[in-house]
Amino acid sequence: MGVRTRRTAGNDFLFYDPTTGTAETYRFAWINEEGRYKMARLRPHTGWRTTWTHIVPGQFGGDGQTDLLFYEASSGTGEFYTVAKNARLEPLRSHTGWRTSWSHIVPGYFGGRSGLLFYDADAGIGDFYAVSEGRLEQLSSHTDWRTSWNAIVPGDFAAHVEPAGLTHYASDDSCLYDAAAGTGEFYATDNGRIGAAECPYRLANNVVELGAVRQRAVRRGAVGVA
Repeated sequence: MGVRTRRTAGNDFLFYDPTTGTAETYRFAWINEEGRYKMARLRPHTGWRTTWTHIVPGQFGGDGQTDLLFYEASSGTGEFYTVAKNARLEPLRSHTGWRTSWSHIVPGYFGGRSGLLFYDADAGIGDFYAVSEGRLEQLSSHTDWRTSWNAIVPGDFAAHVEPAGLTHYASDDSCLYDAAAGTGEFYATDNGRIGAAECPYRLANNVVELGAVRQRAVRRGAVGVA
């Protein structure tokens, strides 16, 4: 498993081997004097749990730096860590009693606040949380989602569109992809709300078909109900 952990002079990456409980952090940076990129190891990590199912980067500590969430599905455990100097991990907060069936945990900015989207594919449940200093505040819960989403990608896909009833912030959109159907849908959120009446909205003129992206011009407010 590989995770991009921080953007400073370059990009840092965390590589995790669950079979051995080890990990290594690398920095991928531009070397001006040599005119090329270089990847250098910052720190090895040993003695980790071998059962982490998700390692999610995001701004969870409130200091603007990249932190990490480790999730173990079998025990319903979530642990937040800050990434200190030279890729040293420092515990921020630990949680137990989480749902053991989260299939996707997606970082984002939901309503202008750093947060997480938890998705349970088997149950069709999507829960939005704001995160500060490792503490979670639930924003909303949705129980009627499609159970076949394979990938959920956060981003700023509709900065020039203001869906009816939503206050749009940068990077609080999501693209959801269903491999079996070959479809993708773009959604905007506001503090965990999806649409003006707690129902899903889709940008009507963004189309993803069979892995090929076709994007049309999007008019302000051109939103269709999914």
